[in-house]
Amino acid sequence: MSIKKKKLLIVFVNKSNYDNYENSGTLKLLDEKYDLKIWYDGETNYASIQLPQLDFNGKIEYLKYLKEKASLKYFDTIKEQNTHTFYRRFKRVKGFKNALKFKSIIFFSNFFKSDKGILFLEKKLNSFVEKTSFYKKSTEILKKENPDMLLITHQSTSITLGVSLAAKKNNVQVLTSIHSWDNIVKGNKLVDADYYVVWSNYMKNELVDYYPTVKKETVFTTGTPQFHDYNSNQKLINREDFFREFKIPKATFYICFSANFKAIGQDEPQYLEDLILEVKKHNISSKENIHIIFRPHPTEGSNRFDNLLSENSDNVTKVIHTKNTEFNASQVLFSIIYYTDAMINVGSTMGLDATLLNKPAFYLDYTVKNSSPLFSIDEIYKLVHFKSLKESDNAIYHIKSKSEFAVIFKIIKEENNVAILKQKKWAKTIVKHPIEGFAENYINVLSKII
Repeated sequence: MSIKKKKLLIVFVNKSNYDNYENSGTLKLLDEKYDLKIWYDGETNYASIQLPQLDFNGKIEYLKYLKEKASLKYFDTIKEQNTHTFYRRFKRVKGFKNALKFKSIIFFSNFFKSDKGILFLEKKLNSFVEKTSFYKKSTEILKKENPDMLLITHQSTSITLGVSLAAKKNNVQVLTSIHSWDNIVKGNKLVDADYYVVWSNYMKNELVDYYPTVKKETVFTTGTPQFHDYNSNQKLINREDFFREFKIPKATFYICFSANFKAIGQDEPQYLEDLILEVKKHNISSKENIHIIFRPHPTEGSNRFDNLLSENSDNVTKVIHTKNTEFNASQVLFSIIYYTDAMINVGSTMGLDATLLNKPAFYLDYTVKNSSPLFSIDEIYKLVHFKSLKESDNAIYHIKSKSEFAVIFKIIKEENNVAILKQKKWAKTIVKHPIEGFAENYINVLSKII
């Protein structure tokens, strides 16, 4: 007599989120061991259910922002580092109504920056969510499906807030993943789960420290699925094909300049211009030619860089995945890092990607001429999640002036491994190793708790 499999419902909020679990083999293992259904709007080869239409109104969005801002202000009062509010400055708000809305959020958050105040906002937020069609339909789906557990893959989206509340209504236990290494300290956790899986023990300690209602025995360290194949080169595009596809000229060394999203990267065109000028100087005086590979932010394109790129095409080549590209986006990203000798950016997670592929990473950390009034480079590296880097002997080198680009040139020429050793020590703090072990770790957690 066969034993009936436990039933699981797993929620995904976007294609990138889904692909990480699919490509890491996690869904295959879940489907083999459990009666699995995917709750997701995109394409999947597994049994699936469509998510209801999201109908959260302006009041819900306002309360989400208010709770987040109040949480950040509260963290500033109880934690040693008092720069949490740097995450929500609201400097780049457009339009009078939006400006008024966010100014009111900043003002009213002062009245809720306490345990009781945040709990009040959470209850108020949840009560509004429970009036939505999305919540009611999610409740009906969970009642019909009656899973043994709901698996959530992102802790701070409207979708996952709605389905987690619906699960509570149906007495369905919830396991949620924390999406990224910098998420805990941002005050935006919306899902109150029964169990949590996190990237590392560092993140586990951070979670129970920032959210005392979360008990340590309910938090499990699994790593993350997004780096599962970084040791296998499965995503690597053949060098000849890659260079031909993106028309990259031959050079001795390649440096990747990876753009952040505009809110963080206000001054990036000036930084890129500085790098181009220093590369030109170097190439005139050296036989070892350096070329820049420019990676735009994948969701924002390259408009603010286009003039600079067209004027300096001999020294910099844009590489980005488009619908006409022969290879997929993850293959392009992996190959950019693999075929470059160093990574430069303004405080992005790409520093971690580079580290896991044994590439030296560098953070831009100086004020450019005519710097945007909406941006402060000093504030970027005071963000709380950079604390882990400082605790790891400042694992990623900070470029303090354009003259220091020469340091990068020297490091890549000498193949200096000291920087990499520091970076890799930090990476082991941030992500559970071996990095390809997420799927098995995740299944082992489920075996313990179901």
